[in-house]
Amino acid sequence: MSADSAGPGQHPENPQSWNMYTYVMNNPLKLVDPSGQFTCASSVSDQQCDNFQALLDQAQAAADVLGETVGWDSKQYIDAQRAIDAFGDEGVDNGVTIAQGNTGSYAATTKVGGNRSAPTRINPNGQNILVTYSSSSQWLDSSNNAWVASSIAHEGVHVADGSDWVSSGFSASANPSRLQTESDAYTVQGNILRALGSPQYSFGHGSANFQFSSPPDVRRAPAGAETWLMLKASYPNLENDAFSRNTRVNRSQ
Repeated sequence: MSADSAGPGQHPENPQSWNMYTYVMNNPLKLVDPSGQFTCASSVSDQQCDNFQALLDQAQAAADVLGETVGWDSKQYIDAQRAIDAFGDEGVDNGVTIAQGNTGSYAATTKVGGNRSAPTRINPNGQNILVTYSSSSQWLDSSNNAWVASSIAHEGVHVADGSDWVSSGFSASANPSRLQTESDAYTVQGNILRALGSPQYSFGHGSANFQFSSPPDVRRAPAGAETWLMLKASYPNLENDAFSRNTRVNRSQ
């Protein structure tokens, strides 16, 4: 019943963004927005949705540290900010939905729908992107976790790449390989972790556990042997396209 607060989600070219009572773009039966920060699927509780916002804020704080320490025009900061911005401004439904469910052996998955939504002023390319976090791992049950905050930035790289692909009209030349998007995502995640005070981290997949410095070396072996082995073990068909036009996303889940 309370109004959202004014903030970066307000845009002069979008009058409805100034309506502090316009929650989830007037679609409360399918989406929830407990804090006025994000649109979350019904598989995400009110508290988990609030936690996601807090974790994204944590990632933003780390990106700001990167800007202050290595430069606001540095690749580290620009790439991290791009990943965080991909989730959208406060209270603005830009076609990205946060969900929770079965993600297999991964902490999270990002699916880019080949089925476009109707374009709007705040979602001009009609993108339909679903980010699902593992419910069994309870990734969204905490509001303060450096690893999960960095994982959100990781998925943000995929969201940004997917958004660029949709904007291109699903052009093959704009569809990155799995190797490219995962390499970029792990680099951003490592930079966020380092800015949050974690110079090293581990990544487990199945029975294997890989140790990395932050950020990881994503070159092929031997220079980046550990990262390359992890990518080969965890992501089959690395040379394939990251996204498929055949993927459909149902935002009402």
